Amino acid sequence: MKKWKRNCPNPDSNPKCEKELSYSRIYERDRAEKQNTNCNSCAKKGKKRKPFSDEWKKNIGKSVSGERNGMYGVHRFGENNPMYD
Repeated sequence: MKKWKRNCPNPDSNPKCEKELSYSRIYERDRAEKQNTNCNSCAKKGKKRKPFSDEWKKNIGKSVSGERNGMYGVHRFGENNPMYD
């Protein structure tokens, strides 16, 4: 089986990467070149998550507190439980 090869396009996040990527089908290699895709390690370096801000944490806390919480007013134990027999 013939292997089609190309090099990682050296993204800004990792200019030292010179990995050789191999493909079993020529159209997969051509699609990857057209879309300028990186190797897996370079692709993951660009997707590091940023920590959540304090303002975001406060807003998310307000959005699910009190009556906006789906479990607000539900009693899960004892006679107040709707499933209690």
